[in-house]
Amino acid sequence: MEKLLQQACKEVDSAELFRAKSKIIPVNFEVNRLKSIDISESEGKALRVINKGRIGFSSSTGSEGFDSMVEKAAATSEFGSEASFDFPGKIKRGRKEKKNINIYDGKVANKGIEEMIKVGEGIIEKVKDFNRKLRCDVTIVKDCNEIEYFNSRGGNFSYSKTAIAYSMMVQQIENQDMLMIYSSIESGKDNLELEELTSEIIVNL
Repeated sequence: MEKLLQQACKEVDSAELFRAKSKIIPVNFEVNRLKSIDISESEGKALRVINKGRIGFSSSTGSEGFDSMVEKAAATSEFGSEASFDFPGKIKRGRKEKKNINIYDGKVANKGIEEMIKVGEGIIEKVKDFNRKLRCDVTIVKDCNEIEYFNSRGGNFSYSKTAIAYSMMVQQIENQDMLMIYSSIESGKDNLELEELTSEIIVNL
């Protein structure tokens, strides 16, 4: 990231670079059976520059080279708004100011697909123990994100974030009547209890 900024500053006066990387894995069950497992990965970059007193911007979510991003940002700065600010420098914090925001759980990041499948199967079995005729759709989703920010004045930060969610839709069909109930729970940590989800469903049946 820092080398990319040095490269950008050969063409513009100052710059900031933001990078976001995401990996989402949903495990889907439909009508009580495993339906699909998907893996979605994405990465994007955003470059904002100040050049000759004006703001320029470019972004990329594909394999576009960084040289092209710099060229586009510099080009848009010719018609950009006047910059009434500068990018923040590096902030020095005292010991008392350093507080960790706990938004990452390694257990979520390392949770395997087989384990996610077992969670989904457990949710379905719990509800079917109440009524074997119920039709259950379940989704277990794991979401992991990495964020990085650097600017040419030394300002920077980075963090990782995790989330896991269980969701369920139940259909109860009697004669020509259909009842559909949906519930979901989500956390940034690996602390979800399937009973919390299933009990809410069962209470409403």
